[in-house]
Amino acid sequence: MDIKELIANIIFTNRCAVCDGVMTIDDPNDACAKCTEEMHEHLKNAPIVINDKNIMGDKFLFSYKDETVRDIVLRMKYQPLHKACRYFANIAADCIESDLSFPEFDIITHCPRKLSRKRSVGYDHSQHFARLLAKRLNKPYVELLGRYKGGKEQKKVKSLRERQKNIENKFYARNFQKAKDKRVLIVDDIITTGSTAKECARVLREAGVRNVSALFILD
Repeated sequence: MDIKELIANIIFTNRCAVCDGVMTIDDPNDACAKCTEEMHEHLKNAPIVINDKNIMGDKFLFSYKDETVRDIVLRMKYQPLHKACRYFANIAADCIESDLSFPEFDIITHCPRKLSRKRSVGYDHSQHFARLLAKRLNKPYVELLGRYKGGKEQKKVKSLRERQKNIENKFYARNFQKAKDKRVLIVDDIITTGSTAKECARVLREAGVRNVSALFILD
């Protein structure tokens, strides 16, 4: 812990990104020692294998069945939990760096949420997560996808067919000249059916991206 973090701990109460308990000076960054150990035990760091021609590789970090992680990620959607985003970004970076089979990539981007939701919360948690991950891996983050208005939130759509139809043509490529012939990693918080990731990957590939891989916090 550097001097700035030490002073911050003394002046401000430093709380764990997982349990929200008060951390001590000896605790690791972002999460207390107890939570760090428990989260390591729950970490999956496993492939999903999305069956889609536009996605060449994928992985998720934790299971949706893990109530502790699920609660944090769901709160990230509706509160600006910057510390939690950084915590998961560091875990994701460690998992990518240790996985020699995961596809190489040149650029990191994210699956954007609705603009109205981003404005009401004050940030897009997946975007913030993507930026922090890019910084940790020393890769460029580029906002390559935009989202049109309309359509329901995917969580409100039940069947796979309806989810695919609901998300169809809801995204468009942005800054695509920066990603032409590049390898892109898309990140998002949760994968359910994969419909959103598939649609984003299709848009990127049609815009000239060489290949796409995907990473999610929860499966």
